[in-house]
Amino acid sequence: WCYRAMVAVVHIVAILIRVCMQGTNLVESLLAGAAQIVRYDPDDDDPQFDPYDAELIFKECHIGTDRDKNLELVALAGDEVVGALVSSYTVEDHDGDGQQFIKYSFDVAVKPSHQRGLIGTQLVNTALKDAAQLGDGDMPVLARVWVVNSSMERMLGRLGFSDGDDERHNGGSCHQEKWLT
Repeated sequence: WCYRAMVAVVHIVAILIRVCMQGTNLVESLLAGAAQIVRYDPDDDDPQFDPYDAELIFKECHIGTDRDKNLELVALAGDEVVGALVSSYTVEDHDGDGQQFIKYSFDVAVKPSHQRGLIGTQLVNTALKDAAQLGDGDMPVLARVWVVNSSMERMLGRLGFSDGDDERHNGGSCHQEKWLT
């Protein structure tokens, strides 16, 4: 544990030096130390990672994803895929009143060995920034995720999400929602 503590201190000192030298935001610098977030481009002939590794993380975490969701983001720690986010979006009618909105649905998974290290937060924050642009300011965007564990629910709560269901399902699972625009 001493070695890990020393490595953590060295990492924090390096971040503080980078913040002082570059004038960057401390929170962003600390988050940047967790993992590198990479957007997946299915047309890229030479991606930085194997997309199948992202699929394996969802299986390892026992998280099923809808078939309509596509790989959007991965988190890399060095060359290793340690997290992934899949998503889809549809244009919906709000309560039949003719007002449309975009429903952005996503699922996120982080390798158990890398959980509680802000990687899930990095993935979700990056995805939400991208999703907010879907409506081009003309149409509101509703982000929605199926939550199956209390850690994810707490993290989403810190990001402004709230229950999207009237009731809880098996084991306390529920939808969490947040209006982005």
